[in-house]
Amino acid sequence: MNPAPPLDKEDLSPRIFRASTLTLELIERHSVSLDYAASNIFRRMRLRPGERRASYQVSWSTLTSFAGADLLLAKHGYTGMPLRRKNAFRVAYALAAKHGLDVDAIASLRGGLLGNKLLSLLSRRGIEKVRETIASMEGFERIAYSYTVPPLIAETLTRLLGLRRAENIASAFAWRRVWVRPFSPLRLEALAVELERKNLRYRRAKDIEYVFEVLVKPWEPLPPLSTGIYQDKASVAAASLLHGAGTPLLDAAAAPLAKTGVLCWEKNVEPVAVDVSYSRLRGGRQLLSNCGLYHLVTADSTLPPLLQKFSGALLDAPCTNSGALGRDPGLRLSLWRLTRERVLEYSELQRRMLNAVATLVKRGGKVVYSTCSVFPEEGEEVVETPGIPLKPLETPLNAECGYRSRCTYKRFFPDKAGTTGFFVAVLERRE
Repeated sequence: MNPAPPLDKEDLSPRIFRASTLTLELIERHSVSLDYAASNIFRRMRLRPGERRASYQVSWSTLTSFAGADLLLAKHGYTGMPLRRKNAFRVAYALAAKHGLDVDAIASLRGGLLGNKLLSLLSRRGIEKVRETIASMEGFERIAYSYTVPPLIAETLTRLLGLRRAENIASAFAWRRVWVRPFSPLRLEALAVELERKNLRYRRAKDIEYVFEVLVKPWEPLPPLSTGIYQDKASVAAASLLHGAGTPLLDAAAAPLAKTGVLCWEKNVEPVAVDVSYSRLRGGRQLLSNCGLYHLVTADSTLPPLLQKFSGALLDAPCTNSGALGRDPGLRLSLWRLTRERVLEYSELQRRMLNAVATLVKRGGKVVYSTCSVFPEEGEEVVETPGIPLKPLETPLNAECGYRSRCTYKRFFPDKAGTTGFFVAVLERRE
């Protein structure tokens, strides 16, 4: 089961219950992150700092346990409920199942969001029956409902890695591992000073230079930083594979420009960052403070309007984000009904983008392809697409082999690497 934050029950109030319900509703309606949804609701409701912290913790608990709530609703025939009422029930279920509140205590918090019939389902016996039902499940379904991991993710991990390993990964998704890197290697000590000033414990990564792990609980909001950026260790490792590739470098689907900033750690690199979103490119420019000359191009990376040839290119392609459940628990809700057809839609987009990027790289040039995904359709199967003029190279990363028998590609998983679920391949232009 997923861990529960140490919630002070005296801090709970109807305002916190409502804020948590609205946060989940915003996530489900618009597929946004927990941090985005929570900050939006906090501003709208004008919550005080203590209320914000409590609401964030309740939202986190709910996002890591709503599978049980939905199972209970389905068992009693409550399907097709209004979204707000369903999310109010999910919040109430989390308070009962993860924090031990009884029905009377929840009744004092619910306001007008939850009726008596739904509230009566949350008796101790009702919660226990849910647990017994989940324990009796077999295979990936037990993993999905025990750890609130979207079923298609649980099924894929079980099929490709086995039941025990899939459960280890599902359990590891419950613990957010936070990585931070400076804007430039020269500011590493300044970043350490800032982390200490903010009372954040940290330790340096053993296998990747200039990266710290920040030791925080998964339900604690992260403070903003002025000397560095929160960026997953696997993401930094992927971008650093282009160091030494020469110049200019292309960063396709570049927003929000975190990886572009890593490309600039080498002197005299002139990156060209392409993304379809002008606002996201513009919003990420502060991450390029260490860059000398760089270019931002608003364009579709499947048909980039570029004439020059590049020494190397990075394509961190749009994907399901199925590997990022630990970083953003909101993805558990957004991806709960993810279908294989939707994964294949992403896969087709990734193929078209990779083929377009390949045509912009000089012969013998290097292409790094990565996705924050656990699906082979978004990793191995994309880079092995016939007709794309790229050949695989050995990937010099301290990570596991991909799903294929050979170790040409690398995959990061949270249970062993302490990162998001991440795929990386290094390819070379062959013609």
